[in-house]
Amino acid sequence: MSDDSQRAAEAPRQVPLALMLIAGLFLGPGAGHFLVRKWRRGIVLAAAFLAITALLKVLSAMVPSPITVALTWLPVFLRIVALVDLVRIPPDERIAEQLAPAAAGAVAVVALWFGLDFVVREKVTQLYAMPTGSMLPTIAPGDQFVVSMLLGPAKRGDVVVVGEPDKPQQLLAKRVIGIGGDSVELAGDRMRINGEEVATCELGRFDYEGTPYLLLVENLGSPHLVMLGAGERATETRTFTVLAGEILVMGDNRDNSHDSRSWNGGKGGSISEARVAGHVTFFMMRSQQLRVQDVRRIELPKGAESLRDKVQPCLDSLGYKP
Repeated sequence: MSDDSQRAAEAPRQVPLALMLIAGLFLGPGAGHFLVRKWRRGIVLAAAFLAITALLKVLSAMVPSPITVALTWLPVFLRIVALVDLVRIPPDERIAEQLAPAAAGAVAVVALWFGLDFVVREKVTQLYAMPTGSMLPTIAPGDQFVVSMLLGPAKRGDVVVVGEPDKPQQLLAKRVIGIGGDSVELAGDRMRINGEEVATCELGRFDYEGTPYLLLVENLGSPHLVMLGAGERATETRTFTVLAGEILVMGDNRDNSHDSRSWNGGKGGSISEARVAGHVTFFMMRSQQLRVQDVRRIELPKGAESLRDKVQPCLDSLGYKP
């Protein structure tokens, strides 16, 4: 072997920038740095990414607000910072680490990330997408929203994600109508809780995707919109007694919702609070647009724009003070 060939063989291998960026992008901040022996910088970036992600998720779940929910996007910018830092490493410093230590570092980042993600999704907060129209006009099919597991017992008027008794793996958003000890009486479009009629105000009729509906504002502690079919209303009266430790839930699209009125093989009835996966707090995607918006905000559905001037008088008639 010639001297030139020997020197070329002994020269340290330079890691392609593209490979470093792929590692940093798909394996997380720090992974690309491990490939080129930037251990200290890689550990700092990986630790910061994991810690900030966990902290912001817990904060947004415990104190949901536009600011705390929006801040959960901050780790995305940390990923960008880590990628920019990889680009700034001089070519002569992009020297390959031995395969075993580099691979171990990358695997550790991935394992920690997936472990953290699992804990957050199971115990803290998660992003869900609505699969049906049962919560129209509050939540439309395809809307994505943040669910918090740290807000305590459900209250009347809360929107929660629950598992159906008949299909435990099917998770849907529903509104809490009754809590433990309540007696809920349904008669047509009227509802009484513990003998008191739930206050409503009629906004008017509108068409949603070619179907006529009646739009109401209902007050269960906080006002929200409810859609009713525009046809004749049923007159039968049904009464549900909510047992301790259970809740009664319904969809805001009252005539097109499979909920506590029809669960349990059609018999209906309350369900255990243990089936509550969490509270719906903020939208992250609504009407196919990225936005951070409180789920309690009243927003008229498509086709009901002409009823806008009636919303505030309706809220005033219900005595609502924001």
